[in-house]
Amino acid sequence: AEWWSRALPNQKNIMVNFGYVEEDITEDSAAWAFVWIITMCITHVVSALLMCPVFAGGWTGVGPVGQFCFLGGVLSEVGFDVYDWLRNAALCFLHPCSSFLGPKFPFKTFFLICILHHTTVLALAVPMSIKYADMRTFHIIGFSLLFSAGVCYLSGQYKFTVDAKSKQGLYTCKAIVTLQFVMNWLTRVFIWLPACYYTLNNFHTLQDTAFFYGGCAGMLGMTLYNLVIAADATMAATKWWAKAYKGEVLLNQ
Repeated sequence: AEWWSRALPNQKNIMVNFGYVEEDITEDSAAWAFVWIITMCITHVVSALLMCPVFAGGWTGVGPVGQFCFLGGVLSEVGFDVYDWLRNAALCFLHPCSSFLGPKFPFKTFFLICILHHTTVLALAVPMSIKYADMRTFHIIGFSLLFSAGVCYLSGQYKFTVDAKSKQGLYTCKAIVTLQFVMNWLTRVFIWLPACYYTLNNFHTLQDTAFFYGGCAGMLGMTLYNLVIAADATMAATKWWAKAYKGEVLLNQ
């Protein structure tokens, strides 16, 4: 397909950036990664939509059905992260025995995704759902991060298929990176950091030392992950904003 001929080199480049060896990336492994990211985005968006009623109306305002949906969204994300953590660990450390699951997973990416991100979710999401399901910052963090990740990565995959050498394609790519820049900074910095503070302060006020110290460790890992994503979005936006179109020639200013 024509769109895949444009997406393939872009997908390979992003895989190299995440630690894959360029010589080892085949078209099949690139297609596998392309589709897997889309699958991940779908799970994130579905989980976020389940959380949306509580995010919009509050815990008590939506009643038992909305509360059930929120907890279902949390558990669906936990289930995905459990599977993804185990699959990535197998592909990273036991690839000869698990190659049927996909290409070898780089340790750099394993540390970023599984240690900083997934481990935080797995350590905090279920205990929070049991003890602090009504905490407002829990609702805000859960919905905002999941929805942002789903939208940003899904639009990024679409950007790979766009003909950026055309005028319309260039404007589309600029619009996408602008969306990603705004959403990532909004959710991963300007919402995330204050929400972390208020959450930890609440634990401290309640003298819940287990949640306080566990939250400090988990939120530190997630903060590092969020800053990496925000920085990457900034670099991508800066690169695309500098591109100009003149006639049939795409120029870097």
